[in-house]
Amino acid sequence: MPYTPPIRSMTPAQQQQMLQAMQTGLNWIQGTVDFDDVRRALGQPTRLRDDVELGFVFVVGHALTAQFFFDKTRIVDGAPAVKRFVLTVDTYFEPNIRMSDYETRLGLRRLVRGEKIDGLRTEISEFFNPGRCADCDRNNVLLGYRSPLPPDTLFDVYGNFDYLGNNDSPDYASLRDPENLRKITFTRTYLTPAELEQRRAARRQQYGLMDLRTGMLCPETAIWEGWTENGATDRTLVWAGEPFSRARNVPIEKQLPFDWVPARWMWLRENPRAPWSET
Repeated sequence: MPYTPPIRSMTPAQQQQMLQAMQTGLNWIQGTVDFDDVRRALGQPTRLRDDVELGFVFVVGHALTAQFFFDKTRIVDGAPAVKRFVLTVDTYFEPNIRMSDYETRLGLRRLVRGEKIDGLRTEISEFFNPGRCADCDRNNVLLGYRSPLPPDTLFDVYGNFDYLGNNDSPDYASLRDPENLRKITFTRTYLTPAELEQRRAARRQQYGLMDLRTGMLCPETAIWEGWTENGATDRTLVWAGEPFSRARNVPIEKQLPFDWVPARWMWLRENPRAPWSET
């Protein structure tokens, strides 16, 4: 008979290595680090070949495999867009990592069906997803999370944590606080043009009701439009907490003499300098 290695528990050092790899993958999906930072953290990867995705695989220690995927069908800043991160545990290791070990560390929010995501969209998924279908493994549970992001983000970040229980049928109570984490997936999902336009319209209405004017403090870093007696005559990037300045009283597109005058300021669009922006 072929030799089957015994199942081993991860050492504390391996557990920390796994948590650090999770953090690296999440940071990349969120857009706070780039792929060069990933290479510096995890070493040199092996490239995967695919028509739709561009993938890279890192071997992390003796128990983990980390995969990073770019979407060739979506181009951002001249390159394939960040798409997915997958961290897989070797078959013969058990991590003994509970929810409490990573939830606070990674800043993840448990999914709540029906919850408002950004004041407009509604969450349709749930946090606790045990194997309930006829062909599902009843000893398995998928825990769903969302990563809180700034209000002007162009994408959502979701996480799935795939656990096995202790085969304690019929109730499988071990799935309520599982330890045997087998796989983690973080996914970046871009908002559709319709969702972005809906959010922009709501933001413009919200700040319009605040009647923001020269000298008042800006509530959000964004591109703001200055309105004077001649209509929308100015637009500029204003940082949260800074006072709104005066605006030019001649439309910015017209190369004509102008004066700086008090203005009403309206939210126009997201901050283009944010790391999660495509512009």
